Amino acid sequence: LPGVDVSGAPVTLVGVVRSKRQMAKRLCFVTLAPPEGDRWRPIGRLALWPSVAVQAILGKTLERNRGADGAANAIRRLKVGETVALTGAPTFERNLLKKWRQLLFRRQLDLRCADVTTLRRPAAKKREARRPPRRESADLPLLTPPPGATIALCDTLDALEAAIPALAASDVIGLDAEWEPGSDTPVALVQLATRDACVVVDVSALEAAGG
Repeated sequence: LPGVDVSGAPVTLVGVVRSKRQMAKRLCFVTLAPPEGDRWRPIGRLALWPSVAVQAILGKTLERNRGADGAANAIRRLKVGETVALTGAPTFERNLLKKWRQLLFRRQLDLRCADVTTLRRPAAKKREARRPPRRESADLPLLTPPPGATIALCDTLDALEAAIPALAASDVIGLDAEWEPGSDTPVALVQLATRDACVVVDVSALEAAGG
């Protein structure tokens, strides 16, 4: 575990902000963890101290060093997940009883923050494009030609010439063309339809036959 001096002297720690509780404009409690892990190893005269969490208090001490606006801005800009260098002194100072209460019973070291500097901000999360909800395809009715309708598949010139009279008698003709999507290939299929006739022209077959 990364070590932290618990002798009572000021310390500087480089860690990650795990949590932030802002109580007022210039008062904030921050949990500071090592870059890897959650707890610190106390370093001092006694080697029996258990691992501890570190809580930094950003308040009057920071305000004295940076001024009211500077302290407020530092607290406002502090974000969970960023890596910071934080300087502070234990709140128990030289009081052994308070020290025991913090380290042995609460297993937490409280620091009065004198200064804090952001070293690295967390990587921005990539936003995934929102996909529209998938709709289940409904069972559509099967469309069939009207009774007596003529359907002709024309893949030769003779078949095409035989189908022309069925189209010539109508004053309205519907047109549809098919080709390979996303390419500049020529039209492969043409559909011509009237109220009572449908002619499907296989253009690819006609070209292959030299038509």
